[in-house]
Amino acid sequence: MTDLFHAANRADHEAARQLLPLLSSGETITRRHLNQAMMAAYGGSDAEGRWTQRESFEILEHALALHIRASNLTLNAFDDVRPIINLVTRLPTQTVRSEEQIEWQQFSTPVDIAAVAVLLANVQPDDVILEPSAGNGLLVALLGDHLALHLNELDPARRGRLAAVFPAATITGHDGATLNSSLATIERPTLIIMNPPFSRSLGRGADDFAAVRHLQAALRRLLPGGRLVAIMPDWFGPSARMRDQYETVLRDLTVRTTIRLEKCYLKHGTSIAVRLFVIDKVPGKAPPAIIQRSSVAELIETLNIHERGPARADLPAPVSLERILHIADGDATAEFLTNTKSGKVALQTKARALMEEKEGTPIPRVELMRPTRREYMREHELFESAWTTIDREAFSAKWREEAEEASNKTDTETVRLATGLLLPIWSALPSDHLVVNRIADKAGNSWLGRLVFDEHVVQLFTKLGIDRAENLPPQDIVKSAFSGRAVDLARPFPMTIRRALVNGSPRIELVGAPSQQLAWLKSIGCFTEVIQYRTRVFLPVPTAAETLDRILLGAS
Repeated sequence: MTDLFHAANRADHEAARQLLPLLSSGETITRRHLNQAMMAAYGGSDAEGRWTQRESFEILEHALALHIRASNLTLNAFDDVRPIINLVTRLPTQTVRSEEQIEWQQFSTPVDIAAVAVLLANVQPDDVILEPSAGNGLLVALLGDHLALHLNELDPARRGRLAAVFPAATITGHDGATLNSSLATIERPTLIIMNPPFSRSLGRGADDFAAVRHLQAALRRLLPGGRLVAIMPDWFGPSARMRDQYETVLRDLTVRTTIRLEKCYLKHGTSIAVRLFVIDKVPGKAPPAIIQRSSVAELIETLNIHERGPARADLPAPVSLERILHIADGDATAEFLTNTKSGKVALQTKARALMEEKEGTPIPRVELMRPTRREYMREHELFESAWTTIDREAFSAKWREEAEEASNKTDTETVRLATGLLLPIWSALPSDHLVVNRIADKAGNSWLGRLVFDEHVVQLFTKLGIDRAENLPPQDIVKSAFSGRAVDLARPFPMTIRRALVNGSPRIELVGAPSQQLAWLKSIGCFTEVIQYRTRVFLPVPTAAETLDRILLGAS
């Protein structure tokens, strides 16, 4: 089988080599030219079963990629696309499809559209470029100077041709919808140019969301600040049938250019309309108006190339004020909030409810959108918290200030991941966040599991019968208590740290303190109050973590 594969590979290259003089001469290439090249390379005709008409079009694309790379064509402006448009007019129309082409969604990018995509990508000399579904390489054949190129393609025959066209590129064969995890050990790209399968996925077959899955995986893989240029199906738009998908995927990103092209795939055997997006992985304004044209020649008269920003792994990506106001204006449940203690602001929107574990009753929740992150709270917790409403003008000023501050610093955080054999303990894990995540470090190590947030740690330890609460940092114990989850401690005496509401104000209460310890507790920062004839012990909220730390140190 290996010898047969290599023989077919050699025949591919020989057939493509015979087409190169025709591509260079300016002559129109016909089906007869294709047939002659294939018969000479394969030693027989398609009628004899030596090759198929579909394979001849694959070889034409391979020859086209070789020709473009050898021609050293440069793209500096949109006028440079015109010779590429002329080249396309000289090619025969691809009128035959194979079952494999349909199964693998192998509909390559016409080179004139590819030229537009490369110009809009604004390739930089230090770019690390990824093409997640590279096909025969037509989409990236016109790339200018760059640092590194990574081509991913499922079809082994096409991967073999890519190696001949791009000998310096890294070539892999993963499912494009899983690249963020399958490429965890490879340097993340600063630029992605892609034309994903529109309606079929590996392992799923027919899949209306295939293109969206590939786009989401690519966006996760792209470095913050990087650029992505994508050719997407016509339905992926703000007024089409899947608007919710469109707005969800592009939230917190900047769409620089949106194009709708009709009848530009005719040479590839289809009249479908497509959309082309230029997306920067930075927060920004709402998407621009859609540019609609029926030919690349008409399109290039209307386009501009947008400048590129820096792309780096530690670039914070705060949501812009324009973006958050756009979200607020489109959501009837949205409210502007400020925290009376921290002075920070958040946009409150309604979140999906949780189900109470025993009774199965819904637990209403809200989502708090912050400049650099999102938080979820149960409604009753929000009412008892320090968050309160604020007017739009004051919110806007504070949001802009926070976003600017976040842009100039790097955030660090502790991430807890429940990993390993999870199924036996699945019901013990928090119900607030059911997504399975993969975390990878720069050394290439990766872990797959469920995220466990600070306020859930103690509850999880309790459910698993693990007596490790004392090993938690005091600030995590306080955070858990404030979120409504009490923490039981065994030292220096059996006690519970919990949240209590006194006269409408939330407090941190220490329950279970022996009377002989009250003087010592007050000496290290606690205070007491007699409520309904009972002495209760509290930790001052502003210094609760520090006070608890002193209590725990007293046990050692």
